[in-house]
Amino acid sequence: MTYLRGFLGAATLVIFAYTAVVAARHGMGFIPAYIGVLFSLTWPGQFSLDFGVYLALCALWVAWRHGFSASGVAFACVTLVLGAMVFLPYLLWLSLRPGADAKTMVLGLHHTAPDGPGSDPA
Repeated sequence: MTYLRGFLGAATLVIFAYTAVVAARHGMGFIPAYIGVLFSLTWPGQFSLDFGVYLALCALWVAWRHGFSASGVAFACVTLVLGAMVFLPYLLWLSLRPGADAKTMVLGLHHTAPDGPGSDPA
């Protein structure tokens, strides 16, 4: 868990620093830039599509982890738009909670479900 926390902390610092430089140079218009590249049908567009699918998966996991509660869905929407700037600190926070282990981090409120086939409450 120590290595994971170290990675999450370092990655959070890097993404915030990089984002600050880009925002200072180019402004906060990241959504039109993303959409423009996405529809270019080029390798940068393919990368943007791949990244968008990754963000959607992360957001879906966040919503599921919170039992699709209103706050969980709202947080998932923020995760979908802001990506690693929200997701990395969230994972770091989860890892620092008392009793944190991989199972509780991944499963969230589902970690108390009985083990075995058909036990997935979602």
